[in-house]
Amino acid sequence: MTNSRPLAFTWDEQSGRYRHGRSGRFLSRGQARALYDRYTDGVSDAMADVSARLAEGRISLADWEREMRRQIRDAHATAHAMARGGWKRMTPSDWGRVGAAVREQYKYLSAFAAGIETGAVPRTKALAARARLYAEAARRSHFETERWLMANRGYVEERSVLGIADHCDGCLAEAGKGWRPIGTLLPIGGRDCKARCRCWFEYRKRDAFGQTSGDGDVEIVQRPDLEKLSEAEFVEAIRHEQVEVLGAFRDGKQIHVPHQGARNGVPLLDDFAYDGATVVHNHPDDKVPSSEDLITARKRRVLRLIVATPNRVFQVEPETTWPEKAFVLEAYVEAEALAQEATARDVSNLKDPPGDEWALERFRRRLRVTLARALRHIGVIMKFR
Repeated sequence: MTNSRPLAFTWDEQSGRYRHGRSGRFLSRGQARALYDRYTDGVSDAMADVSARLAEGRISLADWEREMRRQIRDAHATAHAMARGGWKRMTPSDWGRVGAAVREQYKYLSAFAAGIETGAVPRTKALAARARLYAEAARRSHFETERWLMANRGYVEERSVLGIADHCDGCLAEAGKGWRPIGTLLPIGGRDCKARCRCWFEYRKRDAFGQTSGDGDVEIVQRPDLEKLSEAEFVEAIRHEQVEVLGAFRDGKQIHVPHQGARNGVPLLDDFAYDGATVVHNHPDDKVPSSEDLITARKRRVLRLIVATPNRVFQVEPETTWPEKAFVLEAYVEAEALAQEATARDVSNLKDPPGDEWALERFRRRLRVTLARALRHIGVIMKFR
């Protein structure tokens, strides 16, 4: 099997995308397409080469068919594995889909070989061009697998993006349709240009409020300018950032280059162990540490969390171990309910109704106190200054 798998990358299951192993940044769909094309082009060349040797009489028909079957099998397995996120993520169901695709191609190959044997298909250089179509079938299988998996992840819309190529009318038409329900656009490889298609799909979800969220909304960007700071210096440096920035410390030293995400979130890197580390990030909107912060800390075995905001710095750590997700969510629901009730009383006790900004700041002040108490009941200490 041609060894062109993306070993330098990690996989993000929620978005169905690869990240660069070192920087943690997402590969764009176009970059992933180019990576896969590099592999498939190699398979196509191998199939053309063995077919050229058959045409020249340097190998037997049996040897040619045996090698073509191996290339077909490996190409479809790799196509599915790269769409799935790697060989270790392949399930029995995945292998079943691979098997069905391979068996279908074997039928076409058997007919092809029979035609060569009887002379209906002449042994000329044209064999190589026809053989390349089997690699293109694997390419189409890859993108149809990706499409199916993205639908299973909850993505509901797709759009066709033009790659670098001499585009056919079909690809131009599909790209011009914009966002459509997933599965309704013509598939990659199923348009006028057939196997020569170099387009790809992008996907997005819709939340409960009907808002769309693409598969590339949060892109990680390294922040080497923050790499040499101590923990205290890092906290002060990120407090007024307009997007969330994250760094991690162990024994007083940073364990990877800090990185930034979006205004409402920044992920931990998939390929780093955060066991026993202090994770520091900011909340630009001045909010308290979120329930998701604590749930992630438990999952990644973080020692403590420090959340910096423009007006406060929070330190959160468990007395022994981080509580389970259900307890964390319950604590947050209780704290927010108590803070809302207390804020409502504060507002009602005033003769002149205050503005929204006053009420919001009052709620935040109440929430800091009620949340600290609720978390203490489940074994988590939250301090703020």
